[in-house]
Amino acid sequence: MDLKQLAKFGLILMLTCALAAGALAYVYAKTKPVIEERKIEAEKEAILSVFPQAAEVKIVPQDKDSFKVVFDKDQQELGVAMKASPIGYGGPIEILVGVTREGKVSAIKIMNQNETPGLGTKTAEPKFYEQFAGKQDKELALKKDGGAIEAVTAATISSRAVTKGVDEAVNKVLKFYEGQRSNESQK
Repeated sequence: MDLKQLAKFGLILMLTCALAAGALAYVYAKTKPVIEERKIEAEKEAILSVFPQAAEVKIVPQDKDSFKVVFDKDQQELGVAMKASPIGYGGPIEILVGVTREGKVSAIKIMNQNETPGLGTKTAEPKFYEQFAGKQDKELALKKDGGAIEAVTAATISSRAVTKGVDEAVNKVLKFYEGQRSNESQK
């Protein structure tokens, strides 16, 4: 193969790559708004699953977290919807946790996870996640760790990760409310 033929193949490869990149950029630009809209809808549905009475959500950014303060139709504050992403057996588990002003879990929603099918995926089933409703403080641990949550059989790592994520979210929300109270008392 001579130099002229090599340059020709190189030019063809470069043009093919440029066309593919252009097509990919076009498709991305066209689908991005739809993807973002679906994410927003999924988050709204998740907030309604942890606070069924929710009518309005105000986002309060603070440090590196975003607190979604939830209100009912009468503008009474229900609590905060907080995301947590603990690491389970198969990677991050994305959870939305509803926390009342008193620090009690209203409900949780597993939004995304890659746990072992038939084992760790059972943390997204009602039998497991419904245990969190009304729990607070030291109850937010597995029974084998001194808490009130029964682990999924053969999925301790996944169960512990979800429990840890919920506990961390509750603690962040409590600190958020402590900060709000201290700001109100300084006024």
